[in-house]
Amino acid sequence: MKYSAHWANMDAFALPSFYDGQIRVNLEGRESMGHIRLDQYEDFCRQLKVELQQLKDPRTGQRAIKEIIRNRRTNPTEFGCREADMTIVWDGSPLAFHHSNYGIIGPLPFRRTGEHTGDQGIAIFHGHDISPGFYGNRSAFDVVPTIIEYVEEKTIPGISGTSMLREMRHG
Repeated sequence: MKYSAHWANMDAFALPSFYDGQIRVNLEGRESMGHIRLDQYEDFCRQLKVELQQLKDPRTGQRAIKEIIRNRRTNPTEFGCREADMTIVWDGSPLAFHHSNYGIIGPLPFRRTGEHTGDQGIAIFHGHDISPGFYGNRSAFDVVPTIIEYVEEKTIPGISGTSMLREMRHG
C-alpha cells in the first residue's frame, strides 16, 4: 500500500498480498487512470511476464519466480477491484531481486509463514451477537476492519478491507 498513491502513474502495480505476488495492469476502462489499452493488454502481459521471469534472488543467483499464473477470467475489464491480472509464486524466499536491466530491487519484507497460497482460507468469528453461518468468500483484508468494529475501536485511516460485522450480526 506504500506506493498506492503512485499506481495511477504506473503501467502495472503490485496489489497488497501476504504471500504471493499480485500484479494488476493499469488498464484503460477498468482503472480510473488506466494506461494500457485493451488491444495492448495481451502483448503487455506477455512482455511483463518476460521481464518478471528475469528476476533472480541475489543471495543465491537462482530465479526468484517459480510460476506466473494469469487470471483465468476472459475479460480483464470485468475483474473486481481486488483481482490481480497475474499471480506470482515465488521460488524460495527472496528478500530482494536482481534484474539485469534494473539492478537490485529491495530489500523486501520477509514473507509470512503458513502456506497462504491457494484461493481459500478460513476465518472463524464467535460472539454472543454473531449469527452462525457462512458469509461468502471475502478478502483477507476484511478481517482487520471486522475486528476493529467488533471491539468498538476507531477506524484506522487508510486501512484496506470492509467490515463484515453488520452481516454477521444479522445472519
